Amino acid sequence: MAGSARYLSANGVRFGIPADCEPKILVGGRYVSEVVAYGDGLHVDIEQEITGKISDLEVRLATDNGDFERFDALAKTKNLTLIFQGAYETYQGVGRIVAGSEGIQKNAYKDKSETFSVVATRGSFKKIA
Repeated sequence: MAGSARYLSANGVRFGIPADCEPKILVGGRYVSEVVAYGDGLHVDIEQEITGKISDLEVRLATDNGDFERFDALAKTKNLTLIFQGAYETYQGVGRIVAGSEGIQKNAYKDKSETFSVVATRGSFKKIA
């Protein structure tokens, strides 16, 4: 859904998300992954912890105001307070920025980052609005 993402905030620093970016959100948390039934009518739920993740993200990194340097420094921090603002929903959690093997890369022609993800380091992302 193009244009559904507005911004990503990391430790209070807000970065705009391009209108053509279509991030995928996996909220994470504890889920029942299997139910074991017994002959006496009882059953046990087997739960699995799934880590929250927002993938296929891009953010604006202007060349004239230090955005790239700020974002690169944040990408090296392990526990960031993250807020993802979509058109209709907002998610918050503690996590880190995960880029490719060469770290955060910038698309020089478009003043934006290459695709990256944010991963929750404390379980899941919570819907706050």
